[in-house]
Amino acid sequence: MQTLYQLKKRDLSLAADILLQAFMNDPLKQVFAGGANYEQKYRAFFTVPMTFALKYGKVYAPSENLQGIMAVIPGKLADMSFGRMLRSGAIRPALKMGADTYKKIMPFVNHLSQERKQIMGQQDFYYLAVIGVDPQFQERGHGKKLLTTLIEQSEQENLPVYLETETENNAAMYQHFGFKIMSKKMVEGTDLTIWTMLREPYKNDYHHLL
Repeated sequence: MQTLYQLKKRDLSLAADILLQAFMNDPLKQVFAGGANYEQKYRAFFTVPMTFALKYGKVYAPSENLQGIMAVIPGKLADMSFGRMLRSGAIRPALKMGADTYKKIMPFVNHLSQERKQIMGQQDFYYLAVIGVDPQFQERGHGKKLLTTLIEQSEQENLPVYLETETENNAAMYQHFGFKIMSKKMVEGTDLTIWTMLREPYKNDYHHLL
């Protein structure tokens, strides 16, 4: 994925601001909205997978201007165990969410983990942990550049790509790129519906999908 800019630790603060704005209309916001300093806690939530991916995967942007952000983790390292959270430093932004918010978000986090393990098992894959584009740069192809570059890499390595989304519109968009819906379930104790999606490598001509 040499055509993309690979984020460094110094980029995380701005990247968190970008994801905060990118997901401001996402259903996930309902878990955070209404509480004290909810934007700071919502921002911390997105800092967690990026910090984790800096240690165990990669975080990319279309360019140094950070028009969008994509965190990718090898499937075998996708489980955010306590030990990995400590070693990566992701525990720090997790704690910034506060105990009450952390308790509210855990059913969502646990659901993602359980579904991923059940669907993917022990196979190797790319886990697309988060992807978002700065609202001021949307509709300019930046998200497509991030996603298609990952797909190209996965095709070269003959690996599937796994992701989750919280909206039907996003699920339909990912289907356009060759992803298939593996499950659609409501997270227990919340009003969130999660689509889990998988893109198997085509092993032949797939460029018409990109």
